[in-house]
Formats: sequence, C-alpha cells, structure tokens
Amino acid sequence: MMGLSIVFLILIIVVATIVFHILVETVQERGIGPVPKKLTLLSCTLLGLHVVFFMANGYSYIPERFVEILFPAFSLSAGIFGNISALREVNHNRFVAILLSCFSTFSILFCYLLYGISQM
Repeated sequence: MMGLSIVFLILIIVVATIVFHILVETVQERGIGPVPKKLTLLSCTLLGLHVVFFMANGYSYIPERFVEILFPAFSLSAGIFGNISALREVNHNRFVAILLSCFSTFSILFCYLLYGISQM
C-alpha cells in the first residue's frame, strides 16, 4: 500500500502545481473577481468544516461504527456538492471555481484512499 500512497502524494503535488499556475494566470488576467455565489460559499464552508473536524480528531469521539458510515458519505457528498457548485461558478468567478473544484476533488480522492486502506 505504500506504493499507492506515494503515487497519491505525487499526484497531489503535480495537480497542486498545475492549479497554482492556472490561478496565477487567472489573477493576472482577470483579477480576483466578484463575490462568489451563496451555493459556492455553502459548499466551501461544508468542505472546510469537514477538514477541520478531521484534522482536530473530531471523528475519534464518535463511535467507530458510525464513523465508518458517516465519514465516506459526508466526504463524497461534500466533494460532489463542491464540484457541482464549482461548475456553476465558472462563468461568474473562475478563480473561486478552480480552488473549489480542486478542494472538492482532493476530498473525494482522499475518501477513496482511506476506503482502500481500510479494506486491506
């Protein structure tokens, strides 16, 4: 499984570098842009709360059988919701749409990685 984790890390580094380059070009071309839509702000808040709850070991206080159901379901639904709102945001504010879609995609990929590790 170590090989899959390294491939996942390399993938994240490559995608983060590409996204950073796209964001720099977008800001130079258009500026930051207008205020994001409410749906985008809601999905960013859900993903942010999920990451903070995960990093603060919030899931360790919930019984394990609930976490096995709750974490993948919430992570996938928040990621899909974020990608849908990023698609709606593209024409309005491209800078925010790129950030949100990358954040959502990383959430989905991380969920798949944890699911794969737990099935071993």
